[in-house]
Amino acid sequence: MSSQRALDLVEDLAPAVQSRLLGEDGNSLTFRHQLVHDTIYADIPRSGRIAMHRDAARVLADAGAPIAQVAAHVLRGAVPGDAQAIGWLRAAARDALPRAPDVAIDILKRAEDLVRVGNPDADLIIAELVEALLRAGRVAECAARAEAVLSRPHLADVDPTVRLFLVEALSLQNRALELIAEAEAALTATSAFSNADRALILAQASYGRTFSGDLTGGEKSARAALRWRSAPATSE
Repeated sequence: MSSQRALDLVEDLAPAVQSRLLGEDGNSLTFRHQLVHDTIYADIPRSGRIAMHRDAARVLADAGAPIAQVAAHVLRGAVPGDAQAIGWLRAAARDALPRAPDVAIDILKRAEDLVRVGNPDADLIIAELVEALLRAGRVAECAARAEAVLSRPHLADVDPTVRLFLVEALSLQNRALELIAEAEAALTATSAFSNADRALILAQASYGRTFSGDLTGGEKSARAALRWRSAPATSE
């Protein structure tokens, strides 16, 4: 990252190794004590740290480093409105989502903080955040976020995703009447759902109707769900 030859770096770091500030950890050098690292890091002016993290993120990205490694520097070096940093954070969140949805949530909330007011990317981030919240089991927060998006003007592209996760969240909360209403609204609002998604929404509507005592309506929705589930993909 410093654009120096390895030989020059070894010579520069020799005093730190000899004084036991640095030590070997496998094939790498590391600080022997975290306190030493923290003290040196804190001694760098904040503006300098931000700039250095941005440089590090750029160099690592150009070198093809793992997304998570780049994102670690992006998180510390990003400034509001930095579109490239926001893109990296969204990519890192997608990478973390299957294994660590809580980590994805933290990353997406940081990306959300960086988006300027009125930027349509904000809705894209929130749609990804809604999914991460549901996967992490934070169902009430997922529903609240989704409802907030749908209650205001928003990017049309996120509508199917947000509505689908809201239906799932309402089902998990046993909010039967709201579930029925949202399922109907979702199927009316957009034709962008896949057959599988339509089947899922109708199945959730069936659960809501059955749970609220409408057995006939529940059976009707269940049959519709089965039809969509078995329908060819081209029949939407």
